[in-house]
Order: sequence, then structure tokens, then C-alpha cells
Amino acid sequence: MNPKIMGLIGTGASVLGVQAATKGLDATWKKVTGRQVPSKGDDPREDRWLDIVLFAVVSGVLTTVVRTLVNRQVAEQREKAELKAHEKAKGRA
Repeated sequence: MNPKIMGLIGTGASVLGVQAATKGLDATWKKVTGRQVPSKGDDPREDRWLDIVLFAVVSGVLTTVVRTLVNRQVAEQREKAELKAHEKAKGRA
């Protein structure tokens, strides 16, 4: 497959994965704490610093892990596609 297309697929998958993880984290945060996600409530001045820092850390770790997992899968698929194309070209020679 074309490397540019694989790059676009990887970017799209990464964005969708992070969006899904963020929505899940937002719902989990509200269920566990009983409070809105920091800065998404009616008055951001009411957010506790502990909530802000904790949510930022958890959110950062989660998005990094999701992005890394997606990038690894895309790289693996790209490698398989390149190997298959190489073997196909080799068979023609």
C-alpha cells in the first residue's frame, strides 16, 4: 500500500482512538468522582487543583498509550504490506 495512504490511515486511527479514549475517560471521571471533568463544568473556578492535576496526568498517559498502540499497529501493517509487495515483485522477476 502507498506509504502516504498508510500515513493518513495511521493519523486517522490515532485521532479516533484518542477521541474514544477521551470520551471514555470523561464518563469514567464523572462516574467515579461524581464531578464534571475539570474545566468542562459551568464555572472552571470551582475546579479543585488536585482534580485538575490528576485529570491532566491520567489523560496524558491514556492518550499517549493509545497513540503508541495505534502507531505500532499501523507500523506492523505497513511492514506486512511492504513485505507482501516485495515478495510479489520478486515472484515476477
